[in-house]
Parts: sequence; C-alpha cells; structure tokens
Amino acid sequence: MHGAIIASRLQMPHDVVEMIVRGDVSRIWMRRAFLLLFSVVGCRSGGPANQLDARTEPGPDAPTGSPDGAVVPPDAPVGPPDAPTMSTLACTVTVLGFPAADAIDTQVTAIDEAGNLAGYYRPIPFEYLRAFRWSAATGYVDLGSLAGIGANANSISGDITVGESKTSPTDSHGFLSDTSGMHELPTLGGTGVDAGRVDGVNASGVAVGSSRLASGAVHAAMYKDGVVTDLGALVGLERSNSWAFAINDRGVIVGTSDASSPHYTAVMWVDGSLVPLGPGVATAVNAAGDAVGGLTLYRGGQTIPIDILPGFERGAATGINDAGVIVGWMLHQPGTEIPSVTHGFIHYNGSTYDLNDLQTGPSGGIGAAVAINNAGQIAANSYSTNGTSRPLIVTCR
Repeated sequence: MHGAIIASRLQMPHDVVEMIVRGDVSRIWMRRAFLLLFSVVGCRSGGPANQLDARTEPGPDAPTGSPDGAVVPPDAPVGPPDAPTMSTLACTVTVLGFPAADAIDTQVTAIDEAGNLAGYYRPIPFEYLRAFRWSAATGYVDLGSLAGIGANANSISGDITVGESKTSPTDSHGFLSDTSGMHELPTLGGTGVDAGRVDGVNASGVAVGSSRLASGAVHAAMYKDGVVTDLGALVGLERSNSWAFAINDRGVIVGTSDASSPHYTAVMWVDGSLVPLGPGVATAVNAAGDAVGGLTLYRGGQTIPIDILPGFERGAATGINDAGVIVGWMLHQPGTEIPSVTHGFIHYNGSTYDLNDLQTGPSGGIGAAVAINNAGQIAANSYSTNGTSRPLIVTCR
C-alpha cells in the first residue's frame, strides 16, 4: 500500500509513513506500524521492518493469525499491584540535547533501572542511523556499528546495550554492546535485512529478538552467552512467524506470533513453553508477568482494555513497571490537533492520563512514552513535526 494512503488511513505523518513503507523506521515507529498496519489498515506484511537505512525493502508478506482462547501463564498475579494515585502523582521533565552536531532527529527507545537510556539519531546528511547509549555520568556515547554502516539500539540494562546493525548494505544482524565493544550475534540461518535483531535484554544479560530462518520464516530468538536459540512459533500456517520484544529478570519473554489469518496473537514464553495470551502484540513485561501491547493489558489469563483518552482515536502501551504503571502513546483524532501528533500517556489504577497534563515544567511536548522503570522514570520523545525530536526523561512520583 502506498505511503500516502496509509498516512490518510492512520492519520500519521506522511514522511514517517513513507519511511515505514520503505523499512526505514526506528524501534518505536516499527512497533507503532506493526500494531497499526495490522489492526487498522489490515495490510499484510512480513512483520517488523528493518530500520537502518532508507534503501532497504521490508521482508516478504507473511500471513497473520490468532488461535481461539488464551491460556493463563504460570504464577500469574491475581490482581493489580499498588500504584500511585492521581492526587499524589506529579511529573517533571528533563529535556536532553542532541548527541552530535550533525544530529537532526534523536529518539530514545529504552530505559533501565539506573536511568540509562538507549536509542538512535539521524545524522546530516542522512544515510544510516547511529546507535547510542546515555547516562547522567557519561552523557551520549556513540556505539558505532558492526560494519561501519548503521545501527540502532533497542534496549539497555546496566553496561549492556542491544539492537541491530548493518553488516552489509543488504544484511543486518543483532548486536550486544558492553564495556569491551560491540559484538555481532549469530542468526538462525537466514540472510537479508532482517536476518537478526535484538529488542530486549534483562539484568542477567539474556537478550531476545528475532531472526530469519533459512526457510524464510522469522522466529523469535533468545541470545545467551553468544548462543542463539530458536523460540519457535504458534503452529497453524505453512510458514508461521514469531517475534520476541521483551524479557524480564525471571526470564519470561513476550512477543507475538501468527497461526491463521488475519490476526496476530500476543504470546509469552515461560520456561521454554509458548503460551498464547490473546489477540495482539505484547511488547513489554514486568516482574509479575503482566504484559502490555496495543491498548491491552494481559494479566492472569485476561485481556484488559486500556481506556483511550477523549479526543484520541488509537495508540499503544509500550512499557509497564513492577507497580503496574503503564506508559505509551495515543494519536489525536483527525482535526483535533494540526499537525496530528501523538501524546504520551500514563495508566494506573484503571485510569489513563495525558502526561502533558501532569508535567510541572516546559518540555516541548511529550509525544510518546516508550518505557518506564521502577523508580518512576519514563523514557519519552518530544513532539516531532519537523524531524527534530529530542529524548526526554519524565519522572513521575
């Protein structure tokens, strides 16, 4: 489908949609496209598109699906944990600068328990993305790349940052970066722009993502001690696919898989077993095994909808902490805001709030919240109407 048509249907910025169609998207926009293109437009796609350069085409078409029924994950919590109340919650915003003089668009993708950030930026002249990590002590650190071409950082935990990097103009592999440098991670045997990618890492350094098989299918993958493990996919199609997006410190992994057309199924891997959670995509998980994705909370075998704010029409939850506080983004209804932009939101105790209404200082607008840690620090990105988005740290207590 042409980018202009998708932009009209989704009310997303036309230039961003064109990048989605070409495969040039960050982890954040990739997840937005993954959720919206399947649930709203109904397009068929091979899953998350490669994001490292504008010349890369997305993978081949792949059917989608959702089996009937959801299974209660082992040790699922009975009810929601304690969380702040509206009367006690206030949010302060720290606006970070650009990582380099030639950076025109900087996006944060993850935050760890120490407040360290991971993300990417676009240099001028734009050709490939640049991966970075950030801490209050060091500021921005450019992570480089596997082949000197381009890279994107997707998750962080302590000294470890993970993501994907170009290994040639036509191939990309997952990477793990630590104090000794960037290390290429193995694939499941496939090649191409999505041969391997890493989207999540826990405190033990175990990472998850996806990799293409020699057959052409894409499977969720786990990376531990330099070894890749195929996590499998739901059965039902001649070539079923799966993607893993996050892992908690207990080793519980969440993602999505297909089994029949036309819907995807949120899934969880617990002790090696693949458990369907319900329709959708699970992109984050907390210590209790509560998962979120789309505007859905997956808890105790139930799919619990997250209320959308008045004046907004769609969005996605992107993070959840151990207190059950959820963050994400929502898109304004057509005509309510020009140009149409996303707003970051926070959801707790059954209620949803626009983060822009809770902040106590200027920020340039909280456009998307992407992750939250247990200290209440939220990684977010400012409004981007002209390609100059900046990372934000939103602290809510």
